[in-house]
Amino acid sequence: MIEIKLQGFKELDKLLMELPEKLQRKAVRQATLAGANIIKEDAKRRAPRSVAGHEGGKYPHKPGNLRKSMRTYKKRDKGGMITYQVGPSKKGFYGKFVEFGHLLKRNKKTIGNVPAYPFLRPAFDTNTDKVIETIKERLGTAINEIRAK
Repeated sequence: MIEIKLQGFKELDKLLMELPEKLQRKAVRQATLAGANIIKEDAKRRAPRSVAGHEGGKYPHKPGNLRKSMRTYKKRDKGGMITYQVGPSKKGFYGKFVEFGHLLKRNKKTIGNVPAYPFLRPAFDTNTDKVIETIKERLGTAINEIRAK
């Protein structure tokens, strides 16, 4: 699991706690979604695009399919905690093979190795600071807008 330490949120946290709980959740949800979308857009840019696509075989796809399949997913755990995850949709299921590499097998025999072509992890690593700043900005803006009403 990847963790990001957030610093400099004390002032925003105090202001956020002054708001009704429903508005707190809305402000945090909007801010974190904006941060997750930064990673999604960079991952789309970094995802490899084949020239010809993949016509044959069991799972054909057109060029650029992996890029087009990138999504931001909202997940809720049993405790009610909401997180946002970035990754390919079902149409880009093979993104994990691209990200981590894989073996080539024919008739249950390994005939080669396809190296990893990371695109998602580098998108996360290079945008962490930008994501944190975006969350701070969006949260501050949301709090100010709500308080102004």
